[in-house]
Amino acid sequence: MKYLIKLFNSSILTVLTLLAFNGCKMICVNGIKCSLKPKQISAEIKYYEDSVKKKLDKKDTLLTILHQLGNSKDYPKFTRNIKRKKVFNSTEKMITCFDNYEVDGVEFDVQFCDDTIYIIHEPIPLKYKTKKPKNKYNFFKNNLFYDLIDTFVKRKYYEKNKFLYIEFKAKNAYKLSYSEILTIKKTIEVIDSIIKKNKVDASRVCSQIAFVSFNHCALNYVIDIGIKKYKLYYILGHKCISKLCKAMNNAVFNKDDKKHVGIADLLRSKELAGIWFSPKSIKNIDSISNDINKCKGVNSNLEFFVSTYQQGKKSILKFCKKDENVKFKENIKGLIFNVRKKEKK
Repeated sequence: MKYLIKLFNSSILTVLTLLAFNGCKMICVNGIKCSLKPKQISAEIKYYEDSVKKKLDKKDTLLTILHQLGNSKDYPKFTRNIKRKKVFNSTEKMITCFDNYEVDGVEFDVQFCDDTIYIIHEPIPLKYKTKKPKNKYNFFKNNLFYDLIDTFVKRKYYEKNKFLYIEFKAKNAYKLSYSEILTIKKTIEVIDSIIKKNKVDASRVCSQIAFVSFNHCALNYVIDIGIKKYKLYYILGHKCISKLCKAMNNAVFNKDDKKHVGIADLLRSKELAGIWFSPKSIKNIDSISNDINKCKGVNSNLEFFVSTYQQGKKSILKFCKKDENVKFKENIKGLIFNVRKKEKK
């Protein structure tokens, strides 16, 4: 027995040594490592998709979406990767996700600065709004929202049933800042200008673009300015739960509750297409989904997107197991994945 254990440990050590020697890059899909090859990433995602469809006894399409353009480690963030020599290119990453990883959609964030929309995770610091240092120039240049949308249209991804999920971020839970309002307006303007420039069917392109947010004010603003051609998705994080419950318990019946009436308005609106959530963060999604559907009305048909990251295969498959008593599972429309590179030198 001791000999077998020793042999096993020796084999593992040999494999790790070979990987290290070859400078092998590794990637982590929902905590599962595999060599950095697009076909393997695609196969891993396909496995999840097929397994979940089987558990749900679902015959129609289950969309697969990559969080932060399929690379959360190198995704443009001021907190850690603005100084890197190798700069993330959003447009190239979108092409990789669609053509190599073969997913249905990608998610990314947009920020406003100098009358331009950039694909960057957090608000752009004030010091970069007037002058962008030369050594950080490519960080902005490589992440222009205009370039990504232009490529999406020119490559006709919208005809291939590929989706863009654009996230609007906002600091205040109950009010948008002037900069956040400009971000939403300018984002829509850029999409409209690209459609006009390329002379394509606006309704077809817009049907493949959706807006998502943790902030109900951002989504309500899109509705308020009369934009009805994009689907809207509310991301339900653990911080949203208390506000959501108050909204459903109070604001639906009490219009004086100004703080929470906005969430209730969003839930009741026809423009709200669905909810994004993580089973790890939201434990009581069954009862919450029932309450949301009651708030929306009898004909509610909300789509639900499940975040798979930070969880193992077993827990995701257990969560997605078909249950006649849990109605919302019938409306699970897609799975959201997080792909994170891990490089071994």
